[in-house]
Amino acid sequence: MGIARGSGLRIYYELTGTGRPLVLLHGAMGSIQSWRIGGYVEALADGHQLVLVDLRGHGLSEKPTTPPAYAVAQQIEDVVAVLDDAGLESAILVGSSLGGDVALGAAAFRPERIDGVVTIGATGAAVGFADVTKPNAKEVRKIATRLAKEGTAAVVGEEDAESRPEWARHLRRADPKAMAALWRAQAVVKRGDKRLAELPRPLLAIRGELDAAPLPLAAPEAAATVVLPGEDRTSAFLRSDLVVPEIRRFVSAIPIRRTDW
Repeated sequence: MGIARGSGLRIYYELTGTGRPLVLLHGAMGSIQSWRIGGYVEALADGHQLVLVDLRGHGLSEKPTTPPAYAVAQQIEDVVAVLDDAGLESAILVGSSLGGDVALGAAAFRPERIDGVVTIGATGAAVGFADVTKPNAKEVRKIATRLAKEGTAAVVGEEDAESRPEWARHLRRADPKAMAALWRAQAVVKRGDKRLAELPRPLLAIRGELDAAPLPLAAPEAAATVVLPGEDRTSAFLRSDLVVPEIRRFVSAIPIRRTDW
């Protein structure tokens, strides 16, 4: 385990496995346990050093309760702080949902530290790309209000309805005040001058066929895409049996920048 402090917050991470580094960034309301529940740690630790990161506001990382703290720019610096603390010059990022947006932002704004990006169910909306639609402010404020008033159970009932009780229990452990701030931050995303279509690092975008908000068409033409038939956003993530082979194929094609790991 480690605690990275270079971004100004305490960011918790764990290292496991040996080989080429992969930094795993979970989705909103999750934690590093998301990857264990999904079967990724066991499947990827053979051949890779996994850097499992609790995003700010989640798991064992520090949990600010003000929306500006959850701007993707701040979360990108958390990722860089973890790379620094772990002694990694660069790494491939694997991000689910929100973690995928953070990974895309890191590739756009800190490409010197990123070798490639895998997203699972990400949209890029939280980054503020010039060519990607921003989050729906009304909808995300509504979610934030429910979290603040009713707690996390209010927004994870769908997981119970889809017979995913273990996943629902996992999401309910999130801090509702921190999550309300996270969602409020989504309501004030501002577009910048970076374009997703011009992402300077290789991208593999994975999504479920039934995902209501797939990665937009603005994704780079060179990006590899994989659509999992019959899966929604959560169930696509939980199909590590299908996702892991795609990650391995993608990673094997990216030139190695350093060999001292």
